[in-house]
Amino acid sequence: MNETQQALDERVIWQSFLDELGKTNHASDTLVGTVLSVIFVASVIGNALTTTVICSDRSMRTVTNYYIFNLAVSDLIVTFSILVELYYRYYEWNVYNTATSLMCKVQYFAVGLFWNNSTLTVTALAVERYLAIWYPLLVSSKPAWKRVLKIIVLLWIIATFEILLEMPTADLIVTTNASTPVS
Repeated sequence: MNETQQALDERVIWQSFLDELGKTNHASDTLVGTVLSVIFVASVIGNALTTTVICSDRSMRTVTNYYIFNLAVSDLIVTFSILVELYYRYYEWNVYNTATSLMCKVQYFAVGLFWNNSTLTVTALAVERYLAIWYPLLVSSKPAWKRVLKIIVLLWIIATFEILLEMPTADLIVTTNASTPVS
């Protein structure tokens, strides 16, 4: 068999796979939509309450709670990407244009930034707890909020640089509606 025929056969197989993948299953769409909606509501309520309590009660302003506050803010913002996912799931964007391309890149950047920040915050919290247990005099010698504020700002800068380094890969991935033919 020649290479042209083999390439054509592979495209036909790939197209049939995409056709099968593109079939909608209303039961799974409903289940996924319900689960995402519950996660969205729980996340908004939980993270909003966390930030409100830490801001309003002065006794809650501890080193650990500063990190938890940063984590809650980051998680609260990334939670709103669920709305975009729900929109994509229920309203197909069949037309690929500049607006949808920009929307995909903005969502990719935002989700990546806040996930990176969440991971770095949990890591910084673990290091902070380690230092507090093993070197209590070292940690207590400086004002806590100044040190933690500097660390949190540094975490945001690192998270931003991490996602900026990944942004060129956003152009490599182009998704289309599964029902459109492969050209």
